[in-house]
Amino acid sequence: MSSPRQLSSVRTLWIIGRLMLRRQLNLWQSLRLGRKKKKNELTSLELRAAAVVRSGTAGKSSGRSLFSAFLLLVMGFNGFNLASIGLQKLSDRVRNIAEPSDTIRVSLYTEKQLKHADRSMKIAERISDPVERKRYEDIWNGYVDHLFRDEIQRSQVPEEEESGQLRQMHEVFAAKGASGFTASTVGMFRVSAETWPREVEAKSMYLRVLGLIVLLWIPAMLFGALGTNNKDLGQVEWSFEWLYTFPASARALFASKILSSSFLNPIAWIFFLPFLMLVYVAGGRGWMAIPLGFIAFVWVLILVGAVATICEVTMRKFLSLSQLKNIQALFTVLAMVSLMLVFASSFSKPLDDFLVGRAASVGALRWNPFSLPLYFGVSSATARKIQFCVLGMIAVAFGSVSIALLGSEWLTREGLIRASGPYQGRRQTHTAASSNIWLRGIAAHEMLLLARDRNLMVQVLIVPLLIPAYYLLTNSRIVTAVGTSLRHAAMMAFAVGAYSFLNSAMPILNREGKTLWYLLCFPHSLSSILLKKAMVWAVVGLTYGGVVLLFVARFSHHWQVNAWGDVFLALYGILLYAFIASGIGILATDVLETTRRARFRTDMVYLYMLLAAMWANTIYSTSLWTKLAQLVLSTLLAVALWQKVKGISPYLLDPTQRPPRTIGLADGMIAALAFFVVQGLITLILHWAVPISFAAQITIAYALAGVIVGCTTLFILWRQEVPGLWEKIGLASGVEGQKVPVWQSIVQGTAWGGIATLGAFTYIRVLNLVPQWQKWKQNVELSSLFAQAERPLWICALAILAAPLFEEFLFRGLIFKGLQRSTGPTLAALGSAALFALIHPPISVIPVFGLGIAAALSFRRSGFLLAPIITHAVYNTCVIFLKL
Repeated sequence: MSSPRQLSSVRTLWIIGRLMLRRQLNLWQSLRLGRKKKKNELTSLELRAAAVVRSGTAGKSSGRSLFSAFLLLVMGFNGFNLASIGLQKLSDRVRNIAEPSDTIRVSLYTEKQLKHADRSMKIAERISDPVERKRYEDIWNGYVDHLFRDEIQRSQVPEEEESGQLRQMHEVFAAKGASGFTASTVGMFRVSAETWPREVEAKSMYLRVLGLIVLLWIPAMLFGALGTNNKDLGQVEWSFEWLYTFPASARALFASKILSSSFLNPIAWIFFLPFLMLVYVAGGRGWMAIPLGFIAFVWVLILVGAVATICEVTMRKFLSLSQLKNIQALFTVLAMVSLMLVFASSFSKPLDDFLVGRAASVGALRWNPFSLPLYFGVSSATARKIQFCVLGMIAVAFGSVSIALLGSEWLTREGLIRASGPYQGRRQTHTAASSNIWLRGIAAHEMLLLARDRNLMVQVLIVPLLIPAYYLLTNSRIVTAVGTSLRHAAMMAFAVGAYSFLNSAMPILNREGKTLWYLLCFPHSLSSILLKKAMVWAVVGLTYGGVVLLFVARFSHHWQVNAWGDVFLALYGILLYAFIASGIGILATDVLETTRRARFRTDMVYLYMLLAAMWANTIYSTSLWTKLAQLVLSTLLAVALWQKVKGISPYLLDPTQRPPRTIGLADGMIAALAFFVVQGLITLILHWAVPISFAAQITIAYALAGVIVGCTTLFILWRQEVPGLWEKIGLASGVEGQKVPVWQSIVQGTAWGGIATLGAFTYIRVLNLVPQWQKWKQNVELSSLFAQAERPLWICALAILAAPLFEEFLFRGLIFKGLQRSTGPTLAALGSAALFALIHPPISVIPVFGLGIAAALSFRRSGFLLAPIITHAVYNTCVIFLKL
């Protein structure tokens, strides 16, 4: 700092601001839509510039994900939609209090239907026949009652008030008809100049309510900056410690800290900025709402950044490192609670009523300093009042930043670092008793990490409980649903367990950092160590799900006994998704990145949430077949993910080398999914373009999809230089390096096909003994493709030629071989057969599963794909011509 060539404050802010922006762009690099130029595409100027740049080891190529850009657009859309709904609902609440009316506000759809019902009931009054008139009136009264009940459910009226609200609606409709109801403006993107109330008292109250919403955002952003978004309060951020050695004043460095604390908050950009912009739209500012909203947004962020900076410096100066860890954990919880309150203000009627009530009764809220930028949205605001608001905003911003800069500079006058290292403590002697603890090894390591890192402990153990608590407190109907239905309780248990994995199982590799070197030195494979870590978090998730179920059981007495299968699905789903989350997290982590946030692809979090939502939807499915299909597919997905983890784990710290390419389960599952998608598209095209029979459409689409997907898959695997591709996939005969004669494969395939046919024959005979199954069989046969086509030549070509060829390539050549790498031949045969059976009608699952086992065994013994193809063809031929 004593250098005579000390940088000016402006120059320092410019340099550090560019560094901050570059760092943020690196964190968002997955959003890059362009591609890097190849060397032969560079211009001569670029080649000359590249010649003087230092050379280094080429990094692993990494693809850029369009999914991240799509998610960013979706979240921005949700931000505007959430703000729009919240502003309209608050406007309705304010009008109901400040502008009393003898009409009831309902949705626009309900108002239109009530007008239609009112006209119809007036027409019914002119019917001369009393019986007929009474019948029509009962019909329309029932329809009106249905409209009122739906309206009450949408408006989230507390259960104890539902009957009174319903009675009031019927009384108003009986007295005034549809004229007793007024349409509400609440809807998607309907904020306009009419949203802000026009009556003087209502206008002032609405302004105070909006000021309260901004007040709710302040702790959400402040505690987020100090808690969740902060790297570690228990140690000085390394980049800031490095910047402190620059020939620049501490004041300029802390100004850069304020900027980073202010503007590097993605939640604020996605949700708070749209809220402010729509506030000015409601105030009638038109297109000026965009710059006005951005100015107000920057002003609030600067205040939050200033407070966060002085608070962080003060805590680092006067609190011990252990206390800092506890404080950061507390800030994480407070940030989560504040953010939930902000979101609840858009959906929770009780919270909206509370905010409006406080705004109406507490006059001091009129002078809330955070309401200053909101005055620009008041259409009746005078020029003098606007000038006063501008001067007030400048004074508040200047005062806050000055106090933060001067205070931080004074607190660090004797140095920046208070104590080295994130933890403080004393060494203790090792006793014999400590070696007898029940928790050892990897599990003990993970629990010790959880005990030391309080912020992680809060995110893993407390935050998952805040999510269901939020929904239970803001929506009384969920409380009733969970208390009266075991299926809803199972759904909540799965949601809590699966959500906990976002901060526990998913970042298990991202948390390692430098300790990854030590794990690679252990006498165990890295994949097995990571698998044990995933098991630890699976137990934690199961514990959470079980606790939720026991808690609900304590207060519920209306559970259905036949819904215990849903409990099994929920608990098994928690166990399964611990491995899915950890597998996705490991594959989405680049351990060579120096910044923890840049190591992980955040779009994979949304992929995991999408998969978890699919499992949650299965819990509510009434079809046992759908549940079984989801169970098998999700289990195979977990196996495929960990198969990839096992392959890449020895190469994680190698900057250039990748694991040798081989056939995995993921290749088969992707090819199978692509096959059915392409088949559906071709069928749709043929249906609209070519006037041929339905059987011909299905057969042609099936064959074309098989050829396209099969050739594409082989070409991709060939380009990736999979060693021994033709032998591994079964296109070249041989078992363990020994050639197997073609005739032997034919004989084996025919024999196993006969065994599978015999199993199907036995199954049909048993099925015929049960009358209910016999009726089910007849219904299925009437709606089957064979019945519609009357077994023409097209169906024979499909069942005997196309299906055996392409299905065996997918399910035996790819999926069976991929599974065999990780599970062995027995489980691989069972898994591929189960997946194979899922694509067939439920009534044929058992014989088709037997066919899958037979085809896998023939493939295993011959090593040639011709054997399972013949097994499949023999089976289908017998089914068609023997009418099994």
